[in-house]
Amino acid sequence: VLRLVAAGVLREQDRTLALLHEGLLEGWRRLRTLRDAHLVRLAFIERLRETTQAWEKSAKGDELLLRGALLTDVVARPDWMVHGLVPRERELVIESLRAKKRRRVMRVAGVLAAALAIVLLFVGKGAVDRQRDEARRAQEAAVEQARLFELVAHARRTDDPFRRVA
Repeated sequence: VLRLVAAGVLREQDRTLALLHEGLLEGWRRLRTLRDAHLVRLAFIERLRETTQAWEKSAKGDELLLRGALLTDVVARPDWMVHGLVPRERELVIESLRAKKRRRVMRVAGVLAAALAIVLLFVGKGAVDRQRDEARRAQEAAVEQARLFELVAHARRTDDPFRRVA
């Protein structure tokens, strides 16, 4: 590195190295590949830092937790979580993952509650139908018994002995 700085290929400033000529990137395939890979990582970290600042300004409100593509990127690249993130950014990621888990649990609980409500609805409907059937049968039996009692009573009231026997 010192020889490249001395030769005027690289410039060192604040513990970073910078190429003095962009044409060098085109000639060094490995350097270009490394640069592209790090640009993606650096862009990710920059987006995460901006989100972290907004989250902290909002008193760490749930509405600014990571969601969507940014959270997917964090989960897909756990090595980026270990290297290059400061504790407050890690805290944002951890809280976002917890919130994602809570949302998933709430979604599952909602589905289960809806399924339970549907099952209870069918069970309740079956119980109501059975009660109606029992009430209808009891009413029919009562009507039949009343008719029989009326017939017996009518048979006892008559003066004709032959009719009374029937």
